Amino acid sequence: MTSDVITYKDPRESNLTTSQNIRISHIVKFSGIKNTLNFNYSNSGRNDRVDDRNEGYQFNKTATSTYTFGVNTTYPFPLRTSINVTSNTSKSSMLVDPYELFMISLRGRYDFFDGRLITELGYTNSVGSGMVDFTKNVIFTGGTFTMFQRHQLRWRIQDSNYNNRLRGEVFNDISFLLNYTILL
Repeated sequence: MTSDVITYKDPRESNLTTSQNIRISHIVKFSGIKNTLNFNYSNSGRNDRVDDRNEGYQFNKTATSTYTFGVNTTYPFPLRTSINVTSNTSKSSMLVDPYELFMISLRGRYDFFDGRLITELGYTNSVGSGMVDFTKNVIFTGGTFTMFQRHQLRWRIQDSNYNNRLRGEVFNDISFLLNYTILL
């Protein structure tokens, strides 16, 4: 059994991509605490500029926008913290629903022995929706120890939990990283 399929192709390409990017940073100091406030906005859209396409031709018109807000803080003692919030939306004329991602990230870092031992602790939450539907939570701790100015030992322990609601699957992963480096 054979079937006849007629496919129309239009090799002409003429599309227009428009992008806007805005970045604002501001430093706020009080009582020996330095806060750096960051705001980023990025937007991009792609449109077809050919008006006389064959009937049935589909151009993949896209639009993406991302917002990020963060606060990085340095304290009068050797502690640094950061909080970041990101929202991303991507739309395509080929997809029914937009893809949306929302993420929160928290991180703390403390230095000991004039920075020879650096410890960190963090948490990230990501939620995706649209053509995907998931939640991912990651908590981690680790550090870096520098010995004799040329030797560095790094470690990290991480617990990740991923819930894929479209498939009804939940994954939990615990990982450990150990790295030794000679600095030349």
